[in-house]
Amino acid sequence: MLDQQTLINLLHQEADVAIGCTEPVMVALAAAKARDMLGTLPRLVDISVSSAVWKNARRVGLPGTGEKGLAMAAAMGLLAPVEAGQRLLAALTPEQVEQAKILVREGVVKVGVVAAKEGLYARAVARSNQHEAIVELNGSHKNFSALWLDGRMAGGAGENLNLKLEALLAQDYQSLLKQVLSLSPEELYFLYQGAEDILTFAREIHQGGRNPLSAMASFFRRTESGGESLEVLIRNLTGIAVAERMAGATYPVLTCVGSGNQGILAAVSLLLAGQELRADPESVTRALAIAHFTNMYLKAYTGKLSPLCGAVTGGAGVAAATCWLLEGSCQQIINAMQIVLGHLCCVICDGAKESCALKISTAAVEAVRAGYMACQGINLEAGTGIVGKKLEDTMEMVRKVYQGGLGEIDYYLGKVDYLLSTN
Repeated sequence: MLDQQTLINLLHQEADVAIGCTEPVMVALAAAKARDMLGTLPRLVDISVSSAVWKNARRVGLPGTGEKGLAMAAAMGLLAPVEAGQRLLAALTPEQVEQAKILVREGVVKVGVVAAKEGLYARAVARSNQHEAIVELNGSHKNFSALWLDGRMAGGAGENLNLKLEALLAQDYQSLLKQVLSLSPEELYFLYQGAEDILTFAREIHQGGRNPLSAMASFFRRTESGGESLEVLIRNLTGIAVAERMAGATYPVLTCVGSGNQGILAAVSLLLAGQELRADPESVTRALAIAHFTNMYLKAYTGKLSPLCGAVTGGAGVAAATCWLLEGSCQQIINAMQIVLGHLCCVICDGAKESCALKISTAAVEAVRAGYMACQGINLEAGTGIVGKKLEDTMEMVRKVYQGGLGEIDYYLGKVDYLLSTN
């Protein structure tokens, strides 16, 4: 069982402010670190990523540029301050963005897929006239797992603690929930502040105060403001926030298990549900913590970046938190999670792009609904599809399905797509 401080450290590791999709940001960070080690702009950079990172990064908008692709993300990283962390892509001037485009056109950046690597992996090999720097990020979007300069190890441990989600599985979910609810609300309040920022951005677009970049966001805001039911409002505002982020809007998002879209899912759903229930800020803050830790617990089974869409585990986290806000019992909270898992378990991740707004907004509505259903005594019996007797049994089944039956999805959507797009 992890102690309270370790839980807080883990939360800050996985809930960090990012601007832009975190897979291109990961690639940009690798390039930025390599340039920083060289002390000069390199003449050539080779980027290697897992098929999962390629799949998630290649079609998503880069903040404030109208551009897409890993080569452009890496080129922007070469010109961005590495100390900006996951906000580095928004730190460039318009002139630097144009310079990054020139670097791509001149072939300074090469991008390839490493079929042998799974999950979160990116490697940058940067060469100047005198030196070579190699940077690896592995297991986390911002964990510099290894650094080399001219063939010599230059560093190891990353900028964060790189705590493993698997450590959460040393206890059952009920024990984890009890621990999370004992955490100081002051330590958790940043979740509430981050959620408010996301909801404010979505409302500005929804109410016409800001023009959307995405046609999909425009669709979600067509419903007249002020007259929506809770479910419609959750769908529209979640859809707007995700579509705009995927289109390249420059606004900060607090991530959930390293994912900005899953951060939006938790933030919009639970703030709106909290307002409907007239819950005080402390209660909503605790609900957000439940959603974040539940998602982490479930991701410990599946991996942070896997063939399973984050809407599934993120939705289960929101269902648990909604049920808690409704004063559901621990068993009802687990039942709410099981409803979402049984309902959405085979939604695959086919990469980051604007249509993620459809999956995330659907999960947001279904998650809140599942919380209400569970509090009214509804549950899925063991043997109902993928649902097991215990939550842990269900997640073992989910893991087997995705590692076995659907384990090649990332290969086909990533590696094969890469080969087709480069030939």
